[in-house]
Amino acid sequence: MKNLSINKKLMVMLVVPLVALIFFAGVSVSERMSVANEMSELQQLAQMAAMTNNLVHELQRERGLSAGYLASGGAEFSDEVLTQRSATDSALVEFEEMSQELEMDGLGREFRDHFQSASQRLDELSNRRGSISNQQTQTQEAIDYYTELNHALITVVSSVSGALTDAELAHRFSAYVALMLEKEYAGVERATFNSAFAADGFSDDAHYQAAINVVATQEAYNQLFAMSAAVSDQEMVREAIGTAANHHHMRDIAMSRGMAGNFGVDAEDWFQASTNYIDALHAAETNLTNSILDRAEELRQGAQNALYIFLILTILTVIIALGITQWLGRSISNPLTETSTAAQAIAQQLVATASQQSASVSETATAVSQTSTTVDELRQTSQVASERSESVREKSEKSVVASDEALTAISEGMGAMNRIREEVEGIAQNILELSEKNIQIGEIVQSVGAIAEQSNLLAVNASIEAAQAGEHGKGFSVVASEVKALAAQSKEATAQIRSILAEIQKSSNAAVMVTEQGTKRVEESATLIEGLGHTVRGLGESIEDSLDASMQIAATTNQQLTGIEEITVAMSSITQATQENAAGTQQLEDVAREVQTMSKQLEAIVTGNGGGDAPADRAA
Repeated sequence: MKNLSINKKLMVMLVVPLVALIFFAGVSVSERMSVANEMSELQQLAQMAAMTNNLVHELQRERGLSAGYLASGGAEFSDEVLTQRSATDSALVEFEEMSQELEMDGLGREFRDHFQSASQRLDELSNRRGSISNQQTQTQEAIDYYTELNHALITVVSSVSGALTDAELAHRFSAYVALMLEKEYAGVERATFNSAFAADGFSDDAHYQAAINVVATQEAYNQLFAMSAAVSDQEMVREAIGTAANHHHMRDIAMSRGMAGNFGVDAEDWFQASTNYIDALHAAETNLTNSILDRAEELRQGAQNALYIFLILTILTVIIALGITQWLGRSISNPLTETSTAAQAIAQQLVATASQQSASVSETATAVSQTSTTVDELRQTSQVASERSESVREKSEKSVVASDEALTAISEGMGAMNRIREEVEGIAQNILELSEKNIQIGEIVQSVGAIAEQSNLLAVNASIEAAQAGEHGKGFSVVASEVKALAAQSKEATAQIRSILAEIQKSSNAAVMVTEQGTKRVEESATLIEGLGHTVRGLGESIEDSLDASMQIAATTNQQLTGIEEITVAMSSITQATQENAAGTQQLEDVAREVQTMSKQLEAIVTGNGGGDAPADRAA
């Protein structure tokens, strides 16, 4: 080694790095080719997800029409069902063609198992359609089959997320799956309420409870979508919900009347309004699908470009290294300096890239932590709401008991008022009879007065006759005087009796008027009490409605609480995955800094600032 010239020594020194460069270049090229192939598979999976989503959308429409067809006994939706089946078959053909292009062996066992499960359920579609056409299956059984089939297909789409390595694409895919599930439950809602509107009532409590559950589940997935979706995607979904006022109004009618039925909503109108709402969600879903496909294409193109650039750089580096070996004797320092500078720049880029990835992972961890905190607060709020709804229910039950007692008291008051009215009417009748007796007495007194007047005239005549008779008529004159006195007294007594009868008649008339007024007051009081009874009865019905509503709210709140607990478990899994990503990023940054340190040492050796003296001393 000592006898070799400096050129040969440098050439020997370059052999090992050149071989290592070629080796690592080959490894890097292999890794980038693997990444490029992975991105191509990812793009294919995204396209598969889009085809699956389209098939799910058509199956949702077929489920709603089939439910209406069965609920109406085949009287409605017969033509629409046949038309929709053709549309579903077209989507199924596209799905099967796309699935044949997939290489299942490279997609993982979980994806293959879910895909096989969904395929088995699709194989039953023809037989299920025959049973529906012949009215040989129950409405809820048909709805359950389509729902389980759609869930199996959505699970296939969800399992794709396990193959995702890009954080942004994973977030979009999580929002995409949540939106698919929200739209799926909107489809279940369409079928559930379609059968209810077709029959103008829920078939039983289970049917009504299913309607409550599907509305609550739909809302839970809407919240899950809002947690992971971009702002623009959330705005599209809000616009879709905003255009569904008629749909929400019809649903509120059914939910408010519950098992009482008599909704007064045409099933075809509901189906159209619900379909418009689902189509709006599907439009938002399609936009999100396109953004996922664009991102997958961007990743695939980026991986290919990186591969081509690295190949070109590797080839150029080898060519440059070979060229350097030809003129190392004439130019040693400059090529080494340029190599050192290039290594330093590459190391700095690696450090910067690792730092950026670390910051991105930290931001993701912070966002996940904030989301977990929000979910926990939402869980606590739901618990408080559940407790308060239970308190409202207890108070409503007490109010119902109080209103029943008030109705009983009012009923007793009505009976008492009726008895008072009967007694007052009896008094009035007695007074009227007394008035009639007074009139009869007056007539008798008038006759007595007339008799007294005639007696007085007879007494005067008798006195005249007695005077004419002289002595013989004196005795008769005395009798005539007594008769005249008695007639005067009778006349005076009849006058007094008339006066007394007049007073009695006046009092009787006043008593009649008072009793009539009393009767009117009693009737008015009875009317008021009866009105009060109606009011209390209406209040009791309102309290009972409030009790039913509070029980429904309690049930819905408990369901939401269960959904939030499930979200909490999911967020824990996401947090663990984020922590693992952070650890991997930290390791990448440590390696990049080690490369940077090594490049600085190389620069020191090339420039002779300390690093290059050690080998010289050892050679001496």
